[in-house]
Amino acid sequence: MVLCPVIGKLLHKRVVLASASPRRQEILSNAGLRFEVVPSKFKEKLDKASFATPYGYAMETAKQKALEVANRLYQKDLRAPDVVIGADTIVDAYYQSPETRLRFMRAMHGMTKLTACQVATAFNLSRFSSACDVGGCTGALARELAREYPRMQVTVFDLPDIIELAAHFQPPGPQAVQIHFAAGDFFRDPLPSAELYVLCRILHDWPDDKVHKLLSRVAESCKPGAGLLLVETLLDEEKRVAQRALMQSLNMLVQTEGKERSLGEYQCLLELHGFHQVQVVHLGGVLDAILATKVAP
Repeated sequence: MVLCPVIGKLLHKRVVLASASPRRQEILSNAGLRFEVVPSKFKEKLDKASFATPYGYAMETAKQKALEVANRLYQKDLRAPDVVIGADTIVDAYYQSPETRLRFMRAMHGMTKLTACQVATAFNLSRFSSACDVGGCTGALARELAREYPRMQVTVFDLPDIIELAAHFQPPGPQAVQIHFAAGDFFRDPLPSAELYVLCRILHDWPDDKVHKLLSRVAESCKPGAGLLLVETLLDEEKRVAQRALMQSLNMLVQTEGKERSLGEYQCLLELHGFHQVQVVHLGGVLDAILATKVAP
């Protein structure tokens, strides 16, 4: 099945992927695109500081990769490809300066507020008296959880630079006493104790090995009966029908190390770390909520 009209127009073109990344190849293949793989020889020596945004750096790198491959192929057989895909991965680019961090946080804050109420009410979470929003950024979702569950104490756990700027996003109100902020790296530092852990649009940023590492750390912090709430965009099991999710997966592949996954893939990941009784609710739009419970080993 063809993913979208744009890909449909490329079916009879000579398309070249300027990367040997297996993840890029998998997603493009699942999208219905047929292509050749010619890894670029472009050396990534661009000065990140010379670009106004992380996307500017990534786009120029991708452009240079694509041009290098196109020129090499043309010189080799005098027939340039119709399209060269030179997707690039952004590394440690979101947090280059306080101004960049703040712009990123504003964007995340606005996006989270759009769906926070749906996330907080997707399941009845009243049995949990404490929650930890891992990678919770500005606390927008934490505030909604506190509003919906007045008995719940919510800790937002994120990088120190993010926590330092989170105060810019805290409006006054009765929920303020329920929300706490803790700084740390969720791959290295101890997670705050909680009965419910929340990973909202976090796992799709990472490849499977790092997802396993993070879920392992969450599982170690959980007691039997604790909950884990995931919010992600689910692919269908065949990875061919959910068009918007597939496009988002391609976007994640280009911009980060991660990808979107199907419910079956998430269920396997969760069960490997002791989380069972998996429930799912479609939130409307492109997001889905998954609630799982930690069971005794």
